[in-house]
Amino acid sequence: DLTPRSVTKLIDAVRAGNLPPPGPMSGERKTCEPVGGLTSLTEEPTGPGFGVRKDL
Repeated sequence: DLTPRSVTKLIDAVRAGNLPPPGPMSGERKTCEPVGGLTSLTEEPTGPGFGVRKDL
């Protein structure tokens, strides 16, 4: 999320006594989401017993 321009903006804000909110600076993501979007749990999970042998 940090670019040379956003780092300069961040440093200027801190020097002025303004602490930016924690998290990504781009506004496109929340917390620790990857840049390309979600990569896990993108569909409904399978039900109980999925992939288990019939004799168990």
